[in-house]
Amino acid sequence: MQGLFKIFKKETFKPGQKIIMLALCGLFFYSGMSLMEAIFPLWANRLFNYGPSHIGSVFFMLGLISVVIQGGLIGPLTKWLGEIRLVQTAAIFMMIGLSLIGSAMSALVLWIGLFFYGCGAAMFNPSLSSLVSKRANANEKGLFLGQYQSACALGRILGPLFSGVLFSQVSTSAPLYTGAMLGIPVIILITNFALRRKNEGIE
Repeated sequence: MQGLFKIFKKETFKPGQKIIMLALCGLFFYSGMSLMEAIFPLWANRLFNYGPSHIGSVFFMLGLISVVIQGGLIGPLTKWLGEIRLVQTAAIFMMIGLSLIGSAMSALVLWIGLFFYGCGAAMFNPSLSSLVSKRANANEKGLFLGQYQSACALGRILGPLFSGVLFSQVSTSAPLYTGAMLGIPVIILITNFALRRKNEGIE
């Protein structure tokens, strides 16, 4: 029982300095993702008259992109670009994708936007999880990965919380444009992280 209580201490729930910027990247990115995913069925129905079969096709494509990238391409992509550039690319792809979706006046533009969004979403988590793992000592990996995943989960809570309000009170595409803008702090944070790591002499 005493060992159980040791789990519930401040350090367990407060990301350390080594991963705070990475955890914030996860928070912002997943907030942007969930702003889109929470409202997309209503948005697509209103603008494109999409029903359940169309929405199913959209998420099938997003899942397929994830399988292809995370199941096969992520290794070669990481060797080519490295995790930091992949995170930056993922944020840029999410911004492009959500901007295209939000401004889509035709199904072609919509599906191009969904493709960019899906690629960004698929590249992000493996790349950032790898960076978090590399920052941890052997006895910290579980703690740091748990804190990072908790930050991502918080993003999935915050996104839907504001998505409906933006959709109903601002404009139908406001959640998508807001999600796109959340890619900006991700790029700033991961670039800052890369500069600090360079100053520390870590390649």
